[in-house]
Amino acid sequence: VFLWAGLVGAFNVVAFALAGHGIIALLTSIPEVRAAAGDWVIWPIVMPIVSVWAFTYDGVYLAATRTTIMRNTVIASFGAFLILLYALTPLYGNMGIWIAITVFLGMRGLLLHVFFPRVLRAIPAQAQPDRITLR
Repeated sequence: VFLWAGLVGAFNVVAFALAGHGIIALLTSIPEVRAAAGDWVIWPIVMPIVSVWAFTYDGVYLAATRTTIMRNTVIASFGAFLILLYALTPLYGNMGIWIAITVFLGMRGLLLHVFFPRVLRAIPAQAQPDRITLR
């Protein structure tokens, strides 16, 4: 799952890096909107590599029915988001919002990764094959 998530995240980074302005053009024909969105195209390039881990771990934690850890990491990450949002937006405007969102998603992925060994220890050993066999 983590390998595929990383590959999909990397593919999205490359896609937006190569075709970001073209993707924007598909979404709107309004020149002013295209120009404004083009100024921020770096964020759709950066965001998949940061956010993919939070979303991947969401699936892992849901499958393992460990939603309490998910909730707690969301609360902690949201606290950081609010602090950054209110600290950076007055100074940097839209850039401050993007930074706050990126940190929120990055922090969620990092915290879920930190707690992952605890989730693995809670799963019975017989449910953790050391290798996958196809029959």
